[in-house]
Amino acid sequence: MKSHRFLLTLSVAACVAVLSAVALQRRQVLNLRAEQQQKLADATAPAEAITAPPVTPSPSVSRELLQLRNQVGQLRRRRDELLPVRVEHERLVLELAGRGTNDSGLPPNFIRKSEARLVGYNSPEATLQSLLYAIRNRDLTNLFQAFTPEAVSRLKKQDHDSPGHPRNFLRGARLLLA
Repeated sequence: MKSHRFLLTLSVAACVAVLSAVALQRRQVLNLRAEQQQKLADATAPAEAITAPPVTPSPSVSRELLQLRNQVGQLRRRRDELLPVRVEHERLVLELAGRGTNDSGLPPNFIRKSEARLVGYNSPEATLQSLLYAIRNRDLTNLFQAFTPEAVSRLKKQDHDSPGHPRNFLRGARLLLA
């Protein structure tokens, strides 16, 4: 009989201990859920309205929880700092989308060296295009046509080793326009 009573007392004590542990865990879960909802409410509130109460460490608040709260605060400050950058990014994306797909930002009469043709010397634009063509194709005859007779005579008088000699001029111009 004594052994039954002892087992019964032991079982009741074990049940009481398990129920206490369950009740304690339930209270902790409820506290964590309330804290999580508070954090969600804080995250959705405007940045100006966020005023965190002073954190007073108590024995029940773990060090890890304090570190996490600190990280959350730092991330919120960083998010608020980056808000103007995000707005500027969105503005630039809209501006870029508003431009035409073929708009390169270059003037309409811009001449690319790779697209230059021999079009004559009747206007400054045509002369420049013909000069670019002559440089690209190493054509001395058309290169001389792009300059005044005085400039051509000065170029022809240059020493073969000088940078102003027509062959060296073409080589240097090709490197410059590459």
